[in-house]
Amino acid sequence: MTCKDLIGYQLVSIDDNKIVVRKDNAEYILNIEEDHGDCCGYNDIEAKLLISDTELNRNPVITNVEITNEEDGCGTSGRIAFFGEYKPMAVVDTYSSSGSGWCYGACVWVYCDALEINEEVSSW
Repeated sequence: MTCKDLIGYQLVSIDDNKIVVRKDNAEYILNIEEDHGDCCGYNDIEAKLLISDTELNRNPVITNVEITNEEDGCGTSGRIAFFGEYKPMAVVDTYSSSGSGWCYGACVWVYCDALEINEEVSSW
């Protein structure tokens, strides 16, 4: 599976370390992992809930997932956006780079063994 296959799952919670989804009364944790690589590599990770806690408590269904990735010459930014029926519900924004600008292997990925998801979000 990929993150795009989460359409039809319910969003339960999200933070900088994990995304929790539910389907058929089973909850799954998608871990947000990072590796700084060598030398001066680094990652910035920010997960944002774009709906109110009241809306989240209704466990809204994911109707679309968009994944973007863009290199700017000094690093790579990545975004996973989860959409509900009417609007965006949550995003995970990442940026992988290094203090020197050289590629040292910094990387952010999302994985869940139970769903067989292991997807890179950003790397440098």
